[in-house]
Amino acid sequence: MTRQGRRRRGLLKRKFKETEEQMKEINYIRDLHLRKNLKDVVEIQSCLPPEILVKIFGYCATNEGNLSLFKLANVSSGWEKLIKSKCLWKCVDLVEGVENLTIEKWKSMRKTFVPLLRESKKVRLNTSIITTRWDNFFFNFPSVTEISFVGTRNLRPEVLLDIIHSKIKIESLNFDGVFLSFIPSKIIRKMATTILPSLKKLVLSNNSLYITAIEVLFKVVGQSCEQLEVLELENCLPPNRIAVPELDYSSIRRNCRSLRVLNFSFTFIDPQIPKTVYPQNDTLDLRELHMGSTIRSYRRFGDNFLLDFVGNCKNLETINANYLPNCNSLHFLQKIKAKRMKNLYICNIFNGKYDIQAITSQATIVFGRWQSTLLTLDLSRNIMIDSLWLTIFESFCKDSPLETLYLNCSNITTRPFITAIKQFTNLSYLDTSYCTNIIERSLRQKFYKEDCKKLKVNYFWFDNPLYNIQRNSEYFIDII
Repeated sequence: MTRQGRRRRGLLKRKFKETEEQMKEINYIRDLHLRKNLKDVVEIQSCLPPEILVKIFGYCATNEGNLSLFKLANVSSGWEKLIKSKCLWKCVDLVEGVENLTIEKWKSMRKTFVPLLRESKKVRLNTSIITTRWDNFFFNFPSVTEISFVGTRNLRPEVLLDIIHSKIKIESLNFDGVFLSFIPSKIIRKMATTILPSLKKLVLSNNSLYITAIEVLFKVVGQSCEQLEVLELENCLPPNRIAVPELDYSSIRRNCRSLRVLNFSFTFIDPQIPKTVYPQNDTLDLRELHMGSTIRSYRRFGDNFLLDFVGNCKNLETINANYLPNCNSLHFLQKIKAKRMKNLYICNIFNGKYDIQAITSQATIVFGRWQSTLLTLDLSRNIMIDSLWLTIFESFCKDSPLETLYLNCSNITTRPFITAIKQFTNLSYLDTSYCTNIIERSLRQKFYKEDCKKLKVNYFWFDNPLYNIQRNSEYFIDII
């Protein structure tokens, strides 16, 4: 062997010894860290009582899903016992962390996972856990009362059949925008006859339904849904449909005494006028009514329908009457007997053709009655004269609790806008985008809480006559 070969051999031996020593040091340091972490876990487990540890595990389950608890169970046997406590599995979230698990891990977890689901009340599910993991999935939840698929997409309509066949006593179903295609009318009819009469909440918003399916839902709700509290069918029909489902609202008013929330927004309906007159005591106890863009423009009884349907609801807090066709009046709001209105949405109901004296008197009565309770007011896309804008804003008291005001795409001018800023001191959101009649372009935007406060400070001098003369002269010079 030459001298160069001997040198190379010696260098390789030295490097090998150095790498061995480095690996030993790395393993030693890693063992020290593991021992310290185990000591910290033992100290936490010995210092904190089990009740506080269970609360911490509950926060982990709400933020990262209930499947994250199995990672904590591998730390120690004490934590594994605490994770099996029943309070952690009453509300189960199986959305977070499901897609990262393999089928082998599911099989190993199933022995400990399924018994924990026996007493679950609320379950939030994902599409992947039902389609690929287990057969007859809903049989694992014998005592569940609420099922939610919010946040999932591309769900099969046959899942409704699986829920029906499982014979679970469900009280709440939430399928907001989860189905891939149109839900067949047969499935809706079977669900309406079996599950719907015992439900307290049904959400099918943002799904595609056939007209016959919606009519079946309306019919069953009006006949045999005395326990139903929430019904949401928002955006369930495309707007290009010529035919619309019929709604016998008198049957809903008579039979659904426990109904609190009703949402038909962007789902076109044809309300049927009742042939017989019912007594005024026979009324609903609604809290929220959302019927924006529900009645076609050729119908002329939109405001009369609302007055007949919810006119006697004294506890009504939210009305969404956006795009009410052929209205041009506040007569229905004047006749409604609601005492504490909190949210009022009347977008695009005035097109400029109305009786000025009648509408001003109605505005003073309506907004003067709810001046101390309104929190949200939507007056966007309305065409009104300046005097009507001023009467609406001046009918409120100075300490009004109004927080949200929508004025976008309306013909409001600068002066009513400044009076609104001065009148509403508690505004946290103001929308004046696309209001072309406001002279200052910087005022045509969305303002949030801090911006609303700055507006009030910057425009306190608007009532000064010298400023008004100067500003108007500048405006006319710009036009010339």
